[in-house]
Amino acid sequence: MHNISPSAYRIHQGGAWQGLSEDEKNIAAIVTSFWISTYYKKIGEKNVSLFYGERCVERLINSISLRELFLMKLVAKYKLPFLYRMMTYLKNKIL
Repeated sequence: MHNISPSAYRIHQGGAWQGLSEDEKNIAAIVTSFWISTYYKKIGEKNVSLFYGERCVERLINSISLRELFLMKLVAKYKLPFLYRMMTYLKNKIL
């Protein structure tokens, strides 16, 4: 699944991505990956869910500072246990 890349759209006036900053595009990609992961977890497709969950967390890690990452992990631990588990899994995989 790592060879899957985002599709390419023609750039045209009024397009959905046209007026967004790079940060806004990155946030949209993170949110999309999170919800796709959640959906596949719900229907029992664990491997697909993990793929999109990893993608979500990797994008988060690449876009925020260590302080922000620590705060996010703290919030996730108590409010979003699935995201916390994904962050812990990736940390162990990377380190």
